[in-house]
Amino acid sequence: FFQTVVNIEIFLRHQMKSQQIHLYGSSRLFFIFSLTLIIILLAVLFYISFVNPSNQSTYKIKYVDRTYNIIVPTTLQNIININRRVLKSVPIWTDPNILSNSYLQYGLNHVALPNIDKDVGKEVTITDVIGFLITKMRDERNVKVHEGIKYLEIGSSVGKNLLQIQNILGPSSIITAMDVEKINPLYKATLNSEQIIDAWQSSSNNLIRGNGRLTKYYAESKVPIYYLESDLLDTLVWDKLEYYVGPSHFVFSDALQTEDQLKYEWKQIKSRNLLKFDANWVMIWDDYIYNSDTIKWIMKDSRKITETHSVLISVNGWLGSNE
Repeated sequence: FFQTVVNIEIFLRHQMKSQQIHLYGSSRLFFIFSLTLIIILLAVLFYISFVNPSNQSTYKIKYVDRTYNIIVPTTLQNIININRRVLKSVPIWTDPNILSNSYLQYGLNHVALPNIDKDVGKEVTITDVIGFLITKMRDERNVKVHEGIKYLEIGSSVGKNLLQIQNILGPSSIITAMDVEKINPLYKATLNSEQIIDAWQSSSNNLIRGNGRLTKYYAESKVPIYYLESDLLDTLVWDKLEYYVGPSHFVFSDALQTEDQLKYEWKQIKSRNLLKFDANWVMIWDDYIYNSDTIKWIMKDSRKITETHSVLISVNGWLGSNE
C-alpha cells in the first residue's frame, strides 16, 4: 500500500518537472493525499474485522483461483465459524419416511439418530479438521493450482459432512461421495443441476444393494459433486469411480467399519491409484479406536508406495458435543 503511494508521488513529481510546473505546497498535497488513503484503508479494515466479520469467510477469491469458496489461508477457528453457520441452513436431516425407504437407515445408529439434528456445539469436530486441512493443500501439494482439490468421501450418510465441505471448495475442485443409500432428499435440496451419468446392475447376489447409479450435481459454491449410490463391496462402483473421477487428493473413510471391509476399501484405492500418490495426499478414518490394528496395517502398507506420516487426533465426530 505505502509503495503504491510512493510510486504515485514519484510519478506526479516527474510529471510536474517535465512540464516545468511549480506547484506551491506539493508536499502538503501529498501528505493530505496519503493520509486520506490511509484513513480509508483503516476504515475498511475496521469494518471487515469488527463491524461485519462474517464477510471474511464469504468473499469469493475470483482474483486468485477457483480452488476454494472461502478466503485462504485461513484459521481453524474460522473454519469452525463457517461450518456452524452452514449447518444452520439445514435444521432437519431426516424423517421417518426417508428412513423407511433406506437400506441401513443412512448409518444412523441409536446414538446418531436422536442427535443428528442437534447443534454440534463450539468444540472442534472431525469435519472442522478436514475442512482446515483441505485449505492447506493448495500450497502444500505439488500439482497445478488450476486443477483444484479432489475430495472423496466414502460413507456420506445423510450428507451433513458433505454440506460443510462443499461450502469450502470452489468450482475448479471436485467432490465425490459414495454411499449405499440413495442421496438424502433433504441434502439433495441444497444442490443444483441433477445429471445421471451412469447406472448399472451388479452380478453379485451377496450385496445389500444390487444396483448402482452415478449422478452429478453442483453445489451453491459451483463445485461439482459426483454422487455414487451403490454397495461399496460391489467392484463395479470402484470401476465407475476410477473411470469417471480418478485419483483424489483427500479421502475421508467413514463407511466400511470391519477389518475385512476396511482392507477391501484400501486395496481398491491402492490398486486403482485412487489417491494421488505422486502428490501430497491425505486419508482420514473415523472411529479409529474400533479398528486401530487394521488402520495401522493400512498405514504400514502405504509406506510401500510413498513416504507417509500418520497422526492420531482425538476430536469430536460429526455429531459434535452430542457424541
